[in-house]
Amino acid sequence: MKKKLFAGLATVLFLLTSTGIAMAGDDAKNKTENNNSKTTGLYDNVTILQEQINSLTERIGRIETLLGTWPRFADMSDGTIRDNDSGLIWLKDANCFGHLNWSDAMAAAASLKDGQCGLEDGSAATDWRLPTKDEWAAFFCPLEDPDCYDDPALVNRWGNKQWSEGDAFNRVQWESPDYWSSTDYGSNNAKWVADMGWGYMDFAIKSDTSCYVWPVRNDN
Repeated sequence: MKKKLFAGLATVLFLLTSTGIAMAGDDAKNKTENNNSKTTGLYDNVTILQEQINSLTERIGRIETLLGTWPRFADMSDGTIRDNDSGLIWLKDANCFGHLNWSDAMAAAASLKDGQCGLEDGSAATDWRLPTKDEWAAFFCPLEDPDCYDDPALVNRWGNKQWSEGDAFNRVQWESPDYWSSTDYGSNNAKWVADMGWGYMDFAIKSDTSCYVWPVRNDN
């Protein structure tokens, strides 16, 4: 009799244990599926939100372009100014080096890097250079613009008025105005220079002339 009772109790315990394990497994599975569902739903929501943000950003850019509110010069807050017309990056300080002859000007521009002239852009030596003649020509105010013709021949940040100190560049030299370019003038002994007072290109003998240095680099 005792053997039968023990056998019956053992059977009941086995059934109860098996059922509990099965129920626990089902609960764990359900929780996992719910968590996966929540994670998938959250991922989908984030993806949708990012797509909406991208679309909105694109629309804002189009509106700014249509309204002419996109600045000509964007201050990158790291000692540099981006020319949105050309994509070039200019040094914000237009007179970091003073007057130099052409060889020294080339060396100064090539050695410019983060930590110098107010730069915090992570740039390294050889990233910077002297502008070419064509880059200078595109940098000037349009000659037909009556609000920005000379003294200096440079527009402000928004490209709709003449430049003034701090908008967007600092210390632009236009009273003794020549800045070196990297482009030969006829021969290697002379170089084109940019007259920031009148907004035209002239030339100077590189060995015995001192001009200002305004480095530029490509937008990496």
